[in-house]
Amino acid sequence: HAPVLRARPRPQRRARAGWILERVYDNHSHWLTAHLPKVLLARERGLLPDLVLPARRTGTMDASLRMLGIDPEAQPQVDTDRPLDADEMILIETDRFRPELLRPVREAMVPPDLRPHRRVFISREGARARRLRGEEALRPELEARGFEMVRMETLDFPAQVRLMAETAVLAAPHGAGLTNMMFCPEGAQVLEIADPAYPNPNFYALACAMGLGYRTAPARSVGEGHILFRDLEADPGTVLAQVDAMLAEAAA
Repeated sequence: HAPVLRARPRPQRRARAGWILERVYDNHSHWLTAHLPKVLLARERGLLPDLVLPARRTGTMDASLRMLGIDPEAQPQVDTDRPLDADEMILIETDRFRPELLRPVREAMVPPDLRPHRRVFISREGARARRLRGEEALRPELEARGFEMVRMETLDFPAQVRLMAETAVLAAPHGAGLTNMMFCPEGAQVLEIADPAYPNPNFYALACAMGLGYRTAPARSVGEGHILFRDLEADPGTVLAQVDAMLAEAAA
């Protein structure tokens, strides 16, 4: 905020504004888990007419709002590079992983007639960071177990939601695409491949909130730079052992 204020930009004026935005609102994971529940809460409380949205939005942001029956272009728009000066500000704050806030998002977006039957592995081979090295060695073993290898960035958001709604077993390296587990049906099984040296409980918390089974396969970060942006390397045998345990759990 300091550089914005030092530039002395002209403030935006509103008599009344509802505010849900956090620092990384345009991150796929944060938008789905921290912001969409607030949008639904705002609508439930009759605050939607005053809910301000950033003028610059991602395709996922707009698509998800439209799936909720909300036209993003009809909402008040703000330039996030300028201060917002409001006579009355309604600040909507929530705990990020509360089931009663997250589950209504799934209920509002997922068609009720879909049957969970698919096994999906989310690949990060096209990502800039946290690619799973050695994924090519896992691919034939996973496909032999009925898994589809999917790159989420090749699907538009409604297609991602539909895919997850049909998924009974999901596996993926740690990354934003795994957030889409929130559209899996209750009881689906999830495997996260992650580095224990960088503990992040978000996907465990999300799985618990959505009523999903959850387990991890350990990996190690490789490469240079911050651990969050390094690739992952996992023993294929260890990953497959967890996959088989997950499949057994799903069949039980």
